Amino acid sequence: MVELCDALAAAHRRGVIHRDLKPENLFLSKVDSPAPDELDVTMKVLDFGLSKLLDGVEITGSGRLLGSPSYMSPEQARGDSHLVDARSDIFAVGALLYECLTGEKMFNAEKLEQKRQAIMAARLPPLRFAERGLPMVDKIIARACSQKPEDRYQSAAAIQGALEEAEKVLAGKA
Repeated sequence: MVELCDALAAAHRRGVIHRDLKPENLFLSKVDSPAPDELDVTMKVLDFGLSKLLDGVEITGSGRLLGSPSYMSPEQARGDSHLVDARSDIFAVGALLYECLTGEKMFNAEKLEQKRQAIMAARLPPLRFAERGLPMVDKIIARACSQKPEDRYQSAAAIQGALEEAEKVLAGKA
């Protein structure tokens, strides 16, 4: 997830919002000759086909429901593309983190309208990571997936910092 946040930070610095983050758009690639302190895999973010420029220019159109329902932010679920900004991608990072850790989609309703309603209300499933000694994970997911964009992490770098801090705590280095 840290690599995803780093890639998003780079896109956001260039004024691009992805708007369709999902497992199918994240690709793990083998690194041929990693440095001693590097992993031998790296993550690449694919398919910027639904992306939006932060200057308000729509690359793919507006007024439509754009994105993959399980990972879209409340503003995307409402079809409010003019409100979509980098914090919509942050919402998707939270949903992806939840799915990576549980093996289940955060918004699991079978019907699209039920899923949209749950997302718009930001009705998160119970986050039980604190019960497993991981309270910081509950906090990261809950904040990333807040209903209001102003309550989310305000940048990919901010959630990346929270994830890195959680890694340090888990590794006993904090």
